Amino acid sequence: MTSTLITCANTAARPGSPSAGDTVYQEDTKQIITYDGSAWRVYDSDGTGGYALDGSNTLTAAPVFHFDVAKINGINTSANPSNAAALTGAWTSKINGIKTFAQGTGTKQPTWYSSGTSSESYLSSDGGDELAIDFRTSLNVPNSGPFTLFAVMKRGGSGNLVIGGTSSADFEVVPAGGTQGVWMNYSGTDYVLYNTTGYTGQARPTFASGSGNGSTAVASYDVTRLFMLVRDSTPETRLFVDGNNTNTASVATSSAEMLIDKLLKDNAYYSTGETYEIGYFDSALSTADKNTLITYVNSRYGTGRNADDTDDLARATF
Repeated sequence: MTSTLITCANTAARPGSPSAGDTVYQEDTKQIITYDGSAWRVYDSDGTGGYALDGSNTLTAAPVFHFDVAKINGINTSANPSNAAALTGAWTSKINGIKTFAQGTGTKQPTWYSSGTSSESYLSSDGGDELAIDFRTSLNVPNSGPFTLFAVMKRGGSGNLVIGGTSSADFEVVPAGGTQGVWMNYSGTDYVLYNTTGYTGQARPTFASGSGNGSTAVASYDVTRLFMLVRDSTPETRLFVDGNNTNTASVATSSAEMLIDKLLKDNAYYSTGETYEIGYFDSALSTADKNTLITYVNSRYGTGRNADDTDDLARATF
């Protein structure tokens, strides 16, 4: 008896509308992948599943959600809006089926563009847009333990740069205030806030040594960067910018519940700029997984930039 396994050349050639259980051999990576109903999974020989970011980079940990602007329906490009059109429908995660609610208020709808950094699609937010997420699921729930939140984003002008949050869980990367570096501040007892000026005793992230960095404390965020917010089991929370560049003092140590029920807005501030993708894990990514994420971002969006955005600088590995 002879059986045949469907093949595809690469990630782009995967079936556009797969069903749960569909199995494909991907020729460029020599991997067998199976669609679990929400995302393509790569299985090692011992049966352990990973999460394929693309055809070459696979994480050991699987995210709770992973929103990719290039695939608004979480699967392929068929549901993407027209270039420069408002996002009027839901944005679906590439895993677990978590969706944003359709934003019915026109003034709060981000705009979808087909080509930004490295010709990748992005959502443009003007400082008044927001997308709510259904957190009433078994996965996207308040978390008092380790987590990792990452985003590939670019600030627009002097506005805020906000990954998301709620009234009690803020992930405000760079609020209004010009070109100051990212600060980390733990405020109160119920949320972690990443802020800029106005908080004494906090440390800006220190970028890895390289052209244009030196001891500069001022960094530009009007450039596409990878942000990783990680809380470990200690519990210490750190913000990493473009790889292993982080604060070295005043690390937040709180196990307060964290919840994300909206994107591009926290309790007070809206994001201004470009958003390419956002992912959330209910664990602190391992060193290997963090480095895999960096490799993936490098391959998709190009090399990193130094702190003051005057020269290329490879994202620092862990």
